[in-house]
Amino acid sequence: MPGLFRSLLTDVRGVSALMFGLAAPAIALAVGGGIDFSQAAARRQRIASAVEIGCRAASLEINFQSRQTGADPKKDYTSVANTKIRESVNGLSQPGVTGVNVTATLANNIITAVATAASANAFGGILGYNTVALRVERNCNYVVGTPGTPTPTGTVLFVESFETGHNVASNSWTVLNNWNG
Repeated sequence: MPGLFRSLLTDVRGVSALMFGLAAPAIALAVGGGIDFSQAAARRQRIASAVEIGCRAASLEINFQSRQTGADPKKDYTSVANTKIRESVNGLSQPGVTGVNVTATLANNIITAVATAASANAFGGILGYNTVALRVERNCNYVVGTPGTPTPTGTVLFVESFETGHNVASNSWTVLNNWNG
């Protein structure tokens, strides 16, 4: 019997197949988890971008509405912020994202927008994790203007064309004179 035990210890035939067979499920779950995680991160980033765009649109709308003649300087613009941010996020069509909820609060001339959602997992369901919770929070400033004052026009600070041989000038279509070549 001791000789049989010793021969089993020294026999290495088939060890690679055995090790691969034992490691394959763990490797498959790790790769699947990586895929699920990267999809959730990409979905979260798209929601974050939509929230930022909506937050900026809300701040501009609050500034515009507050400058209108007869506007109430003490008006609560929370509903305006919620509407603009929700429009931005709801316009985003993303497969695999469910339960998107957006809320905005205003305090001290800062809009705080919070979006929550769930990202569906492709591989996580094997372990019982069907979704990953996503949460995005963004802050942006807004200015309440003085009623009856016009909204100031924007100023172009910098314009650049990254195409060779094309210049960009204010109020000029010269960039089209040499289009594509």
